[in-house]
Amino acid sequence: MDAIQRIVQSELERSKDVFQAFGVTFPIETTGVWGIFIVLSVQVYFLFHLAEFRKKTMSNVSVAWIGLYRSWGPRLLFSLTAFLMPVLVVSYVVPRVHLDLLRLPQWSLVTSAILLSSFAAVMAFVEYYKIQRGMCEVVAPQEEYQFREDMNWPED
Repeated sequence: MDAIQRIVQSELERSKDVFQAFGVTFPIETTGVWGIFIVLSVQVYFLFHLAEFRKKTMSNVSVAWIGLYRSWGPRLLFSLTAFLMPVLVVSYVVPRVHLDLLRLPQWSLVTSAILLSSFAAVMAFVEYYKIQRGMCEVVAPQEEYQFREDMNWPED
C-alpha cells in the first residue's frame, strides 16, 4: 500500500497543471502570478500614457484610436475594455492563485492587488475623462461634439 501511495504522490507532483502558449509550456501557478503582474503593469503604463497624452498640445488630431471617437458606442466599448476588464480579470485570477510572496497572508495580497488594479483603473478613467472634456465641446443647440482647434489643456 505504501508503494502505491508513493507512486501516486510522485505522479501528482510530476503532472502539475500547465499552460502552453506560443510553443512554450508554463506552470499554471507561475502563469497566474506573472499574468497579474502583466495586467497591473499594463494598467500603470496606460495611465502614464493617458496622462502624458492629455498634457500635450495637439491640433487637428487625426489618429484613428477608439479612445478619441466621439460617439457613445466606441467610448463605452473603450471604457469597458480599458478600465473595467482589467479589474475584473485581476479580481478573478488573484484569489485563485497561491501567492507566496513576502510571506504575507493570502487575503492581504489579494486585497492589495485588487485595490491597486482598481486605483489604476480609476486614475486612468479620470485622465481619459479630462482628454474627452478637453478635446470636445458642446455646440448649442444641436449638442454635437466638435473638435477644438486650440487643444490647449490646463496643466495640473
